Amino acid sequence: MSNPIRYEQFPLKLVCLSMLTAVIGYLLGTMVYYLFNPWLGAAYLLLCIVTVVVVMRYRCSYCYYHGKRCSSGFSLIATRLFKKRSPEQFATPQTLMPAMIISLPVLLLPLLGAIALVLLTGTLLAWALLVANLLMFVPGFAKKSLYCSHCKQRELGCPGCDGFKPKSLAEMKVPLKAPQ
Repeated sequence: MSNPIRYEQFPLKLVCLSMLTAVIGYLLGTMVYYLFNPWLGAAYLLLCIVTVVVVMRYRCSYCYYHGKRCSSGFSLIATRLFKKRSPEQFATPQTLMPAMIISLPVLLLPLLGAIALVLLTGTLLAWALLVANLLMFVPGFAKKSLYCSHCKQRELGCPGCDGFKPKSLAEMKVPLKAPQ
């Protein structure tokens, strides 16, 4: 199998596709919760914004692409908000867990809300939102071939690319710190 090209900067069309997918996902979740109550829709949208900021702080600031055009498009925004940190620390639990903890609800809440909406109302709109939210998981399966295979951060260590398999500190190229 040949080694794919690693992008120094991701092509703009891939970045736009990634951003469009994220925005559609956030809007679908907002719609689901808005149908329950407009304040819930606003709260979910606020959670999405907080999640993006946390991801930029704990993922983008440690990424190889900080200050460059990454696959998500967030790195150029993160550059204005957070200083660059060591890309070798990208795969450590200290940088992964905060972003993962806040990101999982943003991914799962719309699906759970859509299921509840179908059970409570059974309307065509509720079913459409459920199907649309299920379809939002499809781009995630294509992520490895579209994005991960071309990403330079994977060479330094990326838990998403590595299938969240634990690595030793030596494998992650993280220097051991002496106890203080």
